[in-house]
Amino acid sequence: VPVQARLEEFRPDTAFDAVIARALAPLDRLGPLAAPLLREGGLLLAMSGRDPGEPEPPAGFDTPEVRGVKVPHLDAPRHLLLLRRERKRD
Repeated sequence: VPVQARLEEFRPDTAFDAVIARALAPLDRLGPLAAPLLREGGLLLAMSGRDPGEPEPPAGFDTPEVRGVKVPHLDAPRHLLLLRRERKRD
């Protein structure tokens, strides 16, 4: 079930498979905010306008996959960063 809420304030009872963030914070600040909401192996989808190049992953996340996206009726570059929360190792 989708939930629309401020990431800084939302405290769910269970972790999510995915979290989508739009224009919230740089990755180094976004990662720690999103991590408590994601299950191990969960996916953080961070929207980015300009080409982020090869962004450094925040602590606790794998290297981001960068995908270009086309937004209808918008003639500007947009990108989506896919970051998987690392699984704890025994």
